[in-house]
Amino acid sequence: MKHYNLIADPGHHSYKECLVSVLWCWQVQTGMHTPFQHILPGKILTPLDVDMDVEMQQYAARHKLERVASWRQIQGYSNQLSVITEKYSRPPVTINYFKLPETFHIRPVRVREARKTVQGDVQDVSYIVDTETGVRTQILPSGPIRVPLLTIGLDQGSIGSSGGAFMMFYLQLMVFIMFDKIHRLIRDIKKAENSCNKIWLKAKLWSAYVLSINKRPFGSGANATLKERYLDVFCVQCDISSPQFLKYLPKIAKQWNMPYGTSEEKQAIFDRCKELKSFRAHLSHPKVANWFAWNSAVHEQWDEFWAGKMVLETQLPVQTDPDSKLLIIVFQLLLQKRFPFSHGANTFLSLRVYRKNIQAMV
Repeated sequence: MKHYNLIADPGHHSYKECLVSVLWCWQVQTGMHTPFQHILPGKILTPLDVDMDVEMQQYAARHKLERVASWRQIQGYSNQLSVITEKYSRPPVTINYFKLPETFHIRPVRVREARKTVQGDVQDVSYIVDTETGVRTQILPSGPIRVPLLTIGLDQGSIGSSGGAFMMFYLQLMVFIMFDKIHRLIRDIKKAENSCNKIWLKAKLWSAYVLSINKRPFGSGANATLKERYLDVFCVQCDISSPQFLKYLPKIAKQWNMPYGTSEEKQAIFDRCKELKSFRAHLSHPKVANWFAWNSAVHEQWDEFWAGKMVLETQLPVQTDPDSKLLIIVFQLLLQKRFPFSHGANTFLSLRVYRKNIQAMV
């Protein structure tokens, strides 16, 4: 086997930093779990960890070593490959296995050098040419190229990225680093959150409360049973001519991309309302800090927002938002200058002091 694909993700498990990886080889169409690697913390290295010359020992004694975490991660990759291949390869495969032979000269051009390509009958041949002496060094051998290749899938963190760059550009190994799209996407979204005054975060917080009603109160799921009862009663009490249904019909039809011009089309929408999954099942629980959990909950429930609001509105008593009425009173008092502090943060201090009086006025 020459080509390996290693998907790795270091993380904390049982209070220890562990490297968890999956190895795939397309040549034999086989995948396997590699053994966990415990990665030692800190920047301290000893002669027991690695062979060090005198200069390296002096740096280590002064705690001046850098990128130790990247080196330990590379050490973990190497040992995982060694353990998996020790029964099939002599010697076992390690990181050094992916070093190119001496006949390969893949490197940047230096001072007083140039790269030149000569067209051939079958294939072009590239050389590194010394501009002073004219000596040409062929970059790749003319024969078939069969070299080992290691592709590592990472999450584009700083430690993994620097380790990959070290293997590719300094050690000049046949190692290719591939970054997964999910972590990149999440980082881009979180970066955008910080540029829009946290509006996106607020939207997630408010929507998470709505999406988690089925699990409340206190994780008991009692609300889910109550919501299912509300839907059953709605199906008995309402039909396609009910005012509540007609009120939300355009919004529901638009959200579901369904026509609603004829009685048959209205009935089809009403029949779908009878089986709202957010009322018939508990579904997943959103977690604001977990992008996948929140996104999954939105995907499951958000297309039933207007239909769910219609069902709840028909079964629950009419309630006004107390804060909306409170805000009207607050603005009236501010306009009349009846607060001792009329601007800035002091306004909010005044609101706290006069909150009970304002609520009494409401």
